[in-house]
Amino acid sequence: MGRGIQAGVLRVNQIKLMIQYHLKQATEKDLTVLYEITQKAMSDVETEIHGQKNFTSKQQESHYRKYIEEFKPLLPSTKLIKVKGQSIGRLRVEESEESLFIGGIQLLPEYQRKGIGKDIFTKLILAAKQQSKQVELWVHKVNSKAIKFYTSLDFVIIYETENKYQMAYKSSTLV
Repeated sequence: MGRGIQAGVLRVNQIKLMIQYHLKQATEKDLTVLYEITQKAMSDVETEIHGQKNFTSKQQESHYRKYIEEFKPLLPSTKLIKVKGQSIGRLRVEESEESLFIGGIQLLPEYQRKGIGKDIFTKLILAAKQQSKQVELWVHKVNSKAIKFYTSLDFVIIYETENKYQMAYKSSTLV
């Protein structure tokens, strides 16, 4: 992923904001916090997909075990996003010869719309441009906030399935 995205100080209209973040490699010890971040950040999308908001404790435990089982192999490509020592988000990026694939970014609701995601994406796009790589991701069709965010960063839909869009950073802007 390169060194260019290890830390960030947000700048909006030349004003330095006080929110500083850094990325930390996720480990097995972080699986529970990664799960909690994902649940809080994606609760609206999960409700839209599954049609219910409140799950029984047995359903929650089953969902947690499934998440841990599926996510453990993805840890090498996952970073925790931290502010003042607190885990406030997660980022998963897989790098190949041709592309940077963003396998997910989630921020706790109170840290959304603060410029952190935009700063991270700007750094990822810059790193990809420097390496002549495409930036790609998948997003649930019901996740309208994320689609709007990606579109604002010049991502376009390149493929779709019944439930998801595959999006890529516009290659015309890679010049």
